[in-house]
Amino acid sequence: MGRFDQWKNFFSVGNTISQSSNTQPDDVLKTKSALAQTGDYKVPDFGITDIPDMGMIDGLKKFQQKNGLKVDGVMKPGGPTEAKIGETMANQGVSNTDLLEAAKTKPKVPKIDPLTGLPEVKMPKLKKPTANMWEQVAQQQKPKANPWFQSSKIKPVEDEFHSANTRTMDGLLQYSKNGSLPALYADSLKNGDEKAVHEYANFMQQLSDRKGDRVDEFHQEVISRLPENVKQVFAQLEMDVGGNEAQVGTNSEPQFSERIKAHSAENVQRGKNADEQSEKGQGDQVEEKKKGPLDGEVTPCSKNASMMEAARSGRDGAERQIRLIKTDRKRDEKALGRAEGDFHLAVAELGVSLATDVLTGAWKTILKALVSAGANTLGINKVKQAYTKYGEIRYRLKNYDSNLAPHERDFEKYKKRLADLYQERKKLGC
Repeated sequence: MGRFDQWKNFFSVGNTISQSSNTQPDDVLKTKSALAQTGDYKVPDFGITDIPDMGMIDGLKKFQQKNGLKVDGVMKPGGPTEAKIGETMANQGVSNTDLLEAAKTKPKVPKIDPLTGLPEVKMPKLKKPTANMWEQVAQQQKPKANPWFQSSKIKPVEDEFHSANTRTMDGLLQYSKNGSLPALYADSLKNGDEKAVHEYANFMQQLSDRKGDRVDEFHQEVISRLPENVKQVFAQLEMDVGGNEAQVGTNSEPQFSERIKAHSAENVQRGKNADEQSEKGQGDQVEEKKKGPLDGEVTPCSKNASMMEAARSGRDGAERQIRLIKTDRKRDEKALGRAEGDFHLAVAELGVSLATDVLTGAWKTILKALVSAGANTLGINKVKQAYTKYGEIRYRLKNYDSNLAPHERDFEKYKKRLADLYQERKKLGC
């Protein structure tokens, strides 16, 4: 076997390809198709032809230049340029047959209108107008409301929470399902904490930027788990960005965090008031209640309560991230074993024997061994898929500890902060 013969199954030419050579049609088709695969030849609108042209020669020169070969636009059978293209096609799992089939697949050429000299355009059949046609058009032309998380009432979150949401997003987008994440966000939102709403809005904005088609489904999963009073707040935010500010705006409605607290505490407060009236008799003998945070007065107790709520939210958020990362790690640990088994099974189906530790080595080493053993293109492609999947999972497993560390530090920090605030609360007698 010659120096470059191992790549002939993936790419080879019968005659020299150059600007002045007598080329064969199939050689031209394969060369153009291969250079299109490497990004060195731009396929014209009418498709790949078997006629040699300067686009093909220029493509050869580009390929030679970026691969450290002699830049002369010449490719000889058994030469270094042919071998390098063959190696590149092997890495992509593409064979001579694949290249020819791709080149011979002609794009559909539109018919030319003899009157205009332009491609014919088939006019769609027009529907007869109906009674509600204009109503439908008007509905379609209505501007769509902006999503709730773009409301002017949503404040920016701290950098650490933005970064935490980014890490969560990175994990979410590896999978097509939302998993337990909507339930975890719903749990942090169920008490109507304003800070939790802001953090959730930041997450949804990032999801909208990176994978907008998943926003509605994710938000509906969260909303379905929330109590009615918190659902009303999100509905209100949607109205605030939907062009209805004249009726429901910041000047005519209280801040949404206060509305949450008012909704959630309303029935409980009524019961307390009734009990107090019953125990103390006449209303004029009831002691004046101390003003709380909602009445506008900031007291040491109300300040402590607010700080405790912020610390509790931070602790719960960190705990949520830790739980998600640990769940993902367990899933990947199981998946790694399956991927390793798939790799060895794909190799065994080719009847090839490889070293036991070859899976952690470079793909080029594995590919060379498979080609030397005469493995077919389809089998090599299957082995490569298993190798790639194993590598991706192994890479994720290496990064779990570094992803987990900042959340564990946050959890301990907020846990200690909460304990200190609790002791302070006891001293204040709140």
